[in-house]
Amino acid sequence: MTYRWESQIRHNQNPSELQSWATTLLQSYGHSNIQQSTIIMVTNKPPGGIPNASTGPRVALISGEWSGENEDYVSLGWGSGVVGGFGVYVGSTNFVCHSKDMWKAGIYFVRTR
Repeated sequence: MTYRWESQIRHNQNPSELQSWATTLLQSYGHSNIQQSTIIMVTNKPPGGIPNASTGPRVALISGEWSGENEDYVSLGWGSGVVGGFGVYVGSTNFVCHSKDMWKAGIYFVRTR
């Protein structure tokens, strides 16, 4: 399932549009309001190339200071601890994630299990 979603996102989603959505969300929420991992309900949904399912995406704003990354970023996550998870981490083009699977500068795919 998760690999199909990664392929779907790579094929259907414009990375610049996704990055613009994420950085706008981060700016509107404000760095001082992001405490560790802040799960939020967004009214401005992710762009259309992002799949929706009963398991996500969950949208969280992640503090770069808390996570050990170089800046704050948006996490889109699907799955659970039982079936494993898949996510996309999105920040500015300067965002560097410890994940090894970079799609474009500032956008990374992550998997658990």
